[in-house]
Amino acid sequence: MVLFSGPIFDTYSEEEQQILVDCSVIGRDVQRSVSRELSDQSLARVQEAGMAFNEIAPEEMQRIREAVASVYDRSAESIGQDVIDAMMAELATIRGE
Repeated sequence: MVLFSGPIFDTYSEEEQQILVDCSVIGRDVQRSVSRELSDQSLARVQEAGMAFNEIAPEEMQRIREAVASVYDRSAESIGQDVIDAMMAELATIRGE
């Protein structure tokens, strides 16, 4: 997550603002990639050590998502429906939907 002061951000030119946004996107993508790689390595280590784990079936994940969907509805006013819509669109992309 990148946090930046709105009043300060607004003092920058459109070009400077776009550079900050572009850099944030690149940083986000690198962080996600590294995080996934580290998670895979951690999972492999615990499996090698003999630890058992459960995989959640896609149907069960869908059931869980449906069960918590009301959280988005309740939060739309405080978070902003546009933010929720953007997040859900990104999640759909990640999930290949």
